[in-house]
Parts: sequence; structure tokens; C-alpha cells
Amino acid sequence: MKDLLSVFAFLLVTLLLSCKTPNNEINKDNQKLVNSNYYNGRITTVGNEPFTKLGLIINDSTIYILKCDNNTQNKLMMNQGKSFKVFYDNKIDSIGTTVLNVIKIEEE
Repeated sequence: MKDLLSVFAFLLVTLLLSCKTPNNEINKDNQKLVNSNYYNGRITTVGNEPFTKLGLIINDSTIYILKCDNNTQNKLMMNQGKSFKVFYDNKIDSIGTTVLNVIKIEEE
């Protein structure tokens, strides 16, 4: 009986841990990111044509390159110079710069 109770307790704990919501997941109403990373900044382009990339300027000195889907990229290109809150799930250090993998944007 004691062994059966131990097995049941182990299975219950395993089930509860597997139901935990991971970080950076959008909740049920798709409105808010839970425990996500973000920066507030101004949208700009970096580089010269035809090799320009979208960037986010923080504190007038730090620039992050933005990696995002086509819809988000088009919206940001049309809104250069405006302030946005940029949510990201991954930060990749590249040669001389940092790339943010964008998951959501909000205009400020």
C-alpha cells in the first residue's frame, strides 16, 4: 500500500509540473505575453541599400537588429522613427551587434 501511495504521489507531481505554463507564452486571450523580454525604443534602418536591416535604438546609443516575420517587418518599415515596445524570445550575439528575434510589437 505504501508503494502504491508513493507511485500515485510521483505521478501527481509529474502531472502538475507538466502543466506549468512556460515563459514567453501568449496566454489564452492572446493579449498579453507572460514573463517576456522586451525593449522600448525607436525604429530605424541599419546599413546601406540593398543590405538594410531593421533596428531598434535604445537610449540613443544602443542599436539592436530586429529579426521578424514579413508582416511585422512591413509595419515597422512604414513606421521608422516611431517608438515601439518590441517583445522578443531570443537574443543572438552576432559580430559587433545583437539580433532580437521579435515575437510581438506594440506601438507607443
